[in-house]
Amino acid sequence: MHVLDMHTKAKKDFIECFKENILEPRNLDYKLMFCGPTGTNANEAALTISDEELMEGMNIIEAAVKKILNV
Repeated sequence: MHVLDMHTKAKKDFIECFKENILEPRNLDYKLMFCGPTGTNANEAALTISDEELMEGMNIIEAAVKKILNV
């Protein structure tokens, strides 16, 4: 198991700090995802969140950005 997969006080504090200082002041409704060190999880997440847009013929970057930004 990779340390980023575990629930720790440091991870909880980071998430709370990030929400309070970055997301909330900008009124952003984003989700945080902690991927493993190889990047495989990040690629799989991008494919998952952009699946519908990929079916419409967008490339993976366009689809992921659209999904993440809710546009």
